[in-house]
Amino acid sequence: MRPCRVIRSSHTDALITVEGFTDPAGSIAFNKRLGQKRADAIRDYLVSSGGLSAQQVRAVSYGEDSNRQVHPGAVGEAGRGNRRVVLVAYAGPASTATAAR
Repeated sequence: MRPCRVIRSSHTDALITVEGFTDPAGSIAFNKRLGQKRADAIRDYLVSSGGLSAQQVRAVSYGEDSNRQVHPGAVGEAGRGNRRVVLVAYAGPASTATAAR
């Protein structure tokens, strides 16, 4: 896993946020939980297999949040892009302070 190697070797203070998303097919509560399960699975992989510190990687769910949908309102095959996980990396002095919170 090359990105983890780069983070471990060059950006040791980076904070990674794993964001989980769903399409709007299910209930809001279900989609929030599903987005969290997706984000947690990737976070767990980055920590267990990627060698990143658990304090360095966090997971959050946006579920079916309409302002974050790639294809607004789409479900099924058309809503495939809405069902995703996004990694956001914060590197630099500010990330160290944020990670400690």
